[in-house]
Amino acid sequence: MIVSKSIEDKILDIIFTESTTIGVRKIKLDRVELERETKTISTDYGDIKVKVSKYKDRIVNIKAEYEDLKGLQ
Repeated sequence: MIVSKSIEDKILDIIFTESTTIGVRKIKLDRVELERETKTISTDYGDIKVKVSKYKDRIVNIKAEYEDLKGLQ
């Protein structure tokens, strides 16, 4: 299970008091995130916001905002 450091003690309390386990492995993980920006694009159906994700200055993903797509007619 992955938990944030801020609730680690609470989770360990639950695990050790509510289960039969006698040990827990802890590993620190780092997260790497893509650079993101939000842009508005115009379509024949209206304007929508999209999230553009980049890795090493190269676009690797473009995702439309669901709420904007839902509102298109």
